[in-house]
Amino acid sequence: MSIKQPLDKLKSFSTSLARDAETGKATKDTRFMPDLMFSHEDYGSASLSGDEARTFQEIVESLYGNLTGLASKRTIAHLVERAILKTVDIRHNAPDKSVESRATEAVDEVRLALTAKPINWRCCVPIIGIKPPNETWNIGNIAITHTDRADGIDFFGQAEAITDQTLHPAEFKEEMKRQHREQIIAVPGKPQVIALTTVQALDNDAAWDLAKRRIRFVLDCLTYAFNATHGPQYDHYELSDDQPRRHYRVGLVVNITDHSRLNVPSELVGPLLADADLFRTELSSHPSIGRLIEILSASHNTEHEERLLNAIHWAGRATNQRRPEESFLYRAIALESLILGGYGQELTLRLSLSVTHLLGDRLRDRKMCESQIKKLYRIRSSIVHDGKYEVDPVDQSRLRAYLFHCFDRLLADEIFNGMKSKKDLDEWFECALRGDHRAPPTPS
Repeated sequence: MSIKQPLDKLKSFSTSLARDAETGKATKDTRFMPDLMFSHEDYGSASLSGDEARTFQEIVESLYGNLTGLASKRTIAHLVERAILKTVDIRHNAPDKSVESRATEAVDEVRLALTAKPINWRCCVPIIGIKPPNETWNIGNIAITHTDRADGIDFFGQAEAITDQTLHPAEFKEEMKRQHREQIIAVPGKPQVIALTTVQALDNDAAWDLAKRRIRFVLDCLTYAFNATHGPQYDHYELSDDQPRRHYRVGLVVNITDHSRLNVPSELVGPLLADADLFRTELSSHPSIGRLIEILSASHNTEHEERLLNAIHWAGRATNQRRPEESFLYRAIALESLILGGYGQELTLRLSLSVTHLLGDRLRDRKMCESQIKKLYRIRSSIVHDGKYEVDPVDQSRLRAYLFHCFDRLLADEIFNGMKSKKDLDEWFECALRGDHRAPPTPS
């Protein structure tokens, strides 16, 4: 993590704005239209336009990228704003200091704030699609539990202790505690399934973003696991952090030709309530899915495992997409990221041949597999480039099956479990495509 370059740019930028303000250059153009305005109660306000606003955004984006999510963009923007205002010194808070001195001090404050030791934040996210587990389910640094279990009670206890430390009246404190619980617990009096995780960040916004990404990733992988172990009839099963809603989408259809029929269609949209403890047992006993849970729970993953998990999370996202073309596209992304890696040329041919070699003797007809994969990829391209809207259920089912078979082999076979580098799988495909004798044999 190096923030030196963007901070140097901030210092130069702030100094330039301050000198323009001193000479009156900033107010000469009567056509000035601000693109960005900000203020601080102690340091006044500023307006930036055109190149100035773009430079401001570039500095914020660069700092955010170098901090890899430890600080939120909003916090970084506020720090940059304050540095600019302190350097320009509209209120004349430091008239005896030079512009250079004010800029140096202001940027040093930003540096200290962004290089401070991260704070530990415990984050709680309500979960839908699963019944309250009898025992907390720990998957890596994610704990799936519920509000009536000890860890859930302890979390709310910590939150309420912070509320009690405030100087508000007792009645106000009790109301705040009640609201906090209502925001998490969907049905009063009933335990709410929650995911708990601890992250390190410089501010609460960054902590929330990190926690959501981490929890959603694990939930996407678990959604794939449920779909893989229960079959396509659960294609709309959803384990997610969405807010509770109806289990069914309903409507009304009326025959207005002869007024003879009336229908109330009902589509399952989730969340189904899977039994958490049964689900956990099923996953651990399944050869390939058990391996997936093992990888998810590991404190560190190899590059090969990260490649697998990234593809699986797209497959999980595909499962809870309501529109067929979006579901198909997400599955195509999952298959491409899994099989193609970093390759960017001859995609259709390479994808079809690689899947055929990977599945090998599991296929009744390799030629048919190659042909079907090419067709599925053409559908994917049609969605992306031509705006194709409808996807045939047969093609959807076929892509799902190929994807699951690929994951099943890569998770279950020892040949692939021993891979470490991101390139190991690519090299295996290269050998297989060449017919190289060094390529591991395809198990029957």
